[in-house]
Amino acid sequence: MRDEDVQVLHGFATTANAQAYLSTELFTKDVVEALSPLLKAEPEVRIYETA
Repeated sequence: MRDEDVQVLHGFATTANAQAYLSTELFTKDVVEALSPLLKAEPEVRIYETA
C-alpha cells in the first residue's frame, strides 16, 4: 500500500454478495462520489476471501 492509497473495508457473507455490492447505488453514487476528491483514476477494487 502506498501513502496515496485509500482503503475502504467492508465485510460480506460471501464473495458473491461483495461483487453484487459493487453494482449498487450505495457504492456507485455514495461511496465512489464521496471519495472522488481523493481519486485520480477509476477506483481499483479488490475482493479478498478469508477462510
